[in-house]
Amino acid sequence: MSPEQVCELLDVLSDPVRLRLLALLRAHGTLCVCELEEVTGVAHYTVSRSLGILRRAGLVAAERDGVRMDYRLVAALSTGVTELLDRALALCLDHSQLLSDSAAAERLRAGCCPAAV
Repeated sequence: MSPEQVCELLDVLSDPVRLRLLALLRAHGTLCVCELEEVTGVAHYTVSRSLGILRRAGLVAAERDGVRMDYRLVAALSTGVTELLDRALALCLDHSQLLSDSAAAERLRAGCCPAAV
């Protein structure tokens, strides 16, 4: 990666909401926007905007399932990016907000929005 690309990646990781979303996706796999909103308590606009930034940065991928828009971490991240993401998340892993988010995601049932038939 070029120094400019590294700076862009660090800029993407510098937002607390985006870090919370990445931590949830890292721990729980695929989650839809509704689940991410409910778990974090963050407004739809902010979650969607943050996910768009993460998508453009190549960190998350989206897949539509009816009205659901499911997000997951990109599986083919480079080793360096994966290590950076893991280290960034490890720094705040014990933070009460991330622990609360993870516990809420465990309790949440997939069914927040209907899938197309």
